[in-house]
Amino acid sequence: MAPRRKACRAAQAEASRFRHTGHQFFTIFTSIASMMTLALALATYLAFNILVFITYWWDKQAARNGGWRVRESTLLWLAFLGGSVGAVLAQRLLRHKTHKEPFRSYLLAIIVLQIGLILSLLTAANWKN
Repeated sequence: MAPRRKACRAAQAEASRFRHTGHQFFTIFTSIASMMTLALALATYLAFNILVFITYWWDKQAARNGGWRVRESTLLWLAFLGGSVGAVLAQRLLRHKTHKEPFRSYLLAIIVLQIGLILSLLTAANWKN
């Protein structure tokens, strides 16, 4: 009977080790998935801001050459939807829309709104009941 107990205990130990390995796999898998999601979100954010910068550049070229212009409301919507970094960089580097007062005020308001939203989300994530 003793050999059966040994075999039973060995089988239980093996099953326990398998469960532990499965748990580790799940933990590693979710960590990798989280990192990939974060990387994808960052890549999308950067790509969108590059698109906004190019749109500002295109509008600047159209202003110089007398071509078709991008509406100010479109430029502001692009900044509002997450392209404020690209909008500010284009405004500074290309010197585009720097003296147009309503546009500057609206862009500043969008940036303040986005910073406030980010700060409130970071605060809410650490909020304790």
